[in-house]
Amino acid sequence: HPVYADPGSNHWIGNQVWSTQRLAELYYYVKTNGDNSGVQPAGMSLEDALEALLSRWIEWFEENTHFDWTAPDGTSYTYCIPSTLDWGKGGHHTDSNCVPDTWDGKYDPDGNKKLHCTIEGYGQGDIGCVSSLCNTLIYYAAANNVPASEANPDTAKDDSPAAKGLRLANKLLSAQYDTGRDEVGIAFDDHNGSLVRIFTEKVYIPDYYSGKMPDGSIIEPGVTFSDIRKHYEDDEMYQACKAVYEKTGGTDEYTYKLHRFWHMGDAIMSYGGMALLYPDVEPLNDEKYWVDSDTTTTTKVDDTTTTTTTTSGGGSDTVTLWGDANCDKDVSLADAVLIMQSLANPDKYGEGKADGITKQGQLNGDVNLNGNGITNADALAIQKYMLKLVTELPESYK
Repeated sequence: HPVYADPGSNHWIGNQVWSTQRLAELYYYVKTNGDNSGVQPAGMSLEDALEALLSRWIEWFEENTHFDWTAPDGTSYTYCIPSTLDWGKGGHHTDSNCVPDTWDGKYDPDGNKKLHCTIEGYGQGDIGCVSSLCNTLIYYAAANNVPASEANPDTAKDDSPAAKGLRLANKLLSAQYDTGRDEVGIAFDDHNGSLVRIFTEKVYIPDYYSGKMPDGSIIEPGVTFSDIRKHYEDDEMYQACKAVYEKTGGTDEYTYKLHRFWHMGDAIMSYGGMALLYPDVEPLNDEKYWVDSDTTTTTKVDDTTTTTTTTSGGGSDTVTLWGDANCDKDVSLADAVLIMQSLANPDKYGEGKADGITKQGQLNGDVNLNGNGITNADALAIQKYMLKLVTELPESYK
């Protein structure tokens, strides 16, 4: 476990995509500029050694990345990649025979018969890992001279791993941008049951010691993580998490959204990498490429004036004005904000709360894939409407 032990970091997919992205970048450089290094891994040329590693790894990801898919645990995803791996020995299934061969310094394409992994979990919220995977696919495709036309399923003709990888990268980056983008960056709602340890995990303090933290928190044997961080109590996210913990005894039901800096950094590099190596590739702006769902009837909203239209939406209920989540008879950025607030902090902005979204507001705001309830994609659709990027609500990212 190269980074952390609780839980073991070797299970995390980041240790796959980060390191392999660097190999793909090196592969692109070697194939573009040649190799004068004299390095011969396992007696092979650097190019051949990198190809041997990358081709199998990329094919595995192409096989195990899914769109509009329900995982074995019942979780539904717009798209997802493997997020957690179990390598056997020391893992969840404790297969003591799951070990690599003792390496003799030579390349054996049929080696490591005992070494294997099991996919223990999938995810789409780890934006940094999804983006790093895309960067790997982009560099591998560019190294193999895959043309830009292969990035679009409608114009693709090549089913080689490199060409399929470019299409997969474009699909993932397009879906990630359209479904996860908000006013800050790209992020998704998240849950983490291990956050309960904030309130329960005891911090080791020697029996002979007592003192105070800078914020006045008492340091003494038996204190928990949160006991010595009283200033956390002023944070709204902490308050919301604690409320769920006190109500349920856990944190599984606490929903939050974080815009992690390294996530944004990896995303910027992946979109930049596509623009640098494939400037002619256009994003897939129609979700038909990643969502297999029924089309919804759209109601025209005038480009310059907001008209009130009553339209069926969600069974027998009616929509008074598409996009009007706060029910003020107008469509504005405030509607998008209320939707995001209701999702991020339902204890304050959920249905039935004084400042919360109403049932009618949820009907009005369900403009993206109408019928699936309000999501951040609805808030994004309203923002697109305000920017005149779309002229209809509900809409499907035309």
